Amino acid sequence: MWNAKVASGGSGQRAGLLRGDAIVEVDGQNVEDRSLEEVGALVKAGLTPLKLVVRERTEGDHLGRNRPPV
Repeated sequence: MWNAKVASGGSGQRAGLLRGDAIVEVDGQNVEDRSLEEVGALVKAGLTPLKLVVRERTEGDHLGRNRPPV
C-alpha cells in the first residue's frame, strides 16, 4: 500500500515516514495486498509502539528497496 500523505507533526512524520513510501508490514503482518481500510484498521488496532516495515518508492519500481523498520 502506497502512503499518499503523512500528517504534519504526526508520529509517522516523526518516525521518518515519507509520502510515497510503501507500507509492507504492520506489526509483522504483510499488508502488500491489503486495502487501505484493512491497513488502517491494523494500524489503529496495533501495538504501541507500532512497528511498520516500509519500502521507499523508486521510479520504475512497484516496490523500492527496503527501509529500516519505523
